[in-house]
Order: sequence, then C-alpha cells, then structure tokens
Amino acid sequence: MCVWTQTKHVKPRSAEEAGQIINREAPIHHSNVMHWSTEKSVRSRVTSRVNASGVKERVLLKTGEVLAEKPYVKKSTLKKEEDKDESA
Repeated sequence: MCVWTQTKHVKPRSAEEAGQIINREAPIHHSNVMHWSTEKSVRSRVTSRVNASGVKERVLLKTGEVLAEKPYVKKSTLKKEEDKDESA
C-alpha cells in the first residue's frame, strides 16, 4: 500500500511535444510512519520512559499507551539454555 505521491515534471523532448506533470505513488520508509493507538483511534509519536520496576518501555505520547514489545534476549543466553536442555 502506497500512501505517498511523488510529482515529476517532465520536459518536452522535441518542439512539438508538450511537457507533462506525472503523479505516481511511491513507498514510504517505515521510520516515517506514525504509530496508531487502538484505545483512542489516534496517531501518535513514540517516547520512552522507565517504569516503576526499572524497565525501559516505549509509550505513545498522546495517549500514554504502552507498546507491547518482545524482550531482547542475548544469543549467548539462548545457547546456554539449549546446552542445559540437551544435558538433561
């Protein structure tokens, strides 16, 4: 789905030809897309804050809604857990 329209001005190639203005859809980068609040049905920017337990979390500015994220797990800890499972 394209949500951005580019306008391109094309010069005529010969004296008989007329110039053109071409509108075309183009992709938009994911960093330029705003997050959507499901609670209040509004778009918002994202900020980060530290909650009471000391964990950094991403929050929507307008609504205060916390964005769900998967916890980051280091690959080295995954290998250690796999080794424990194999030895048992």
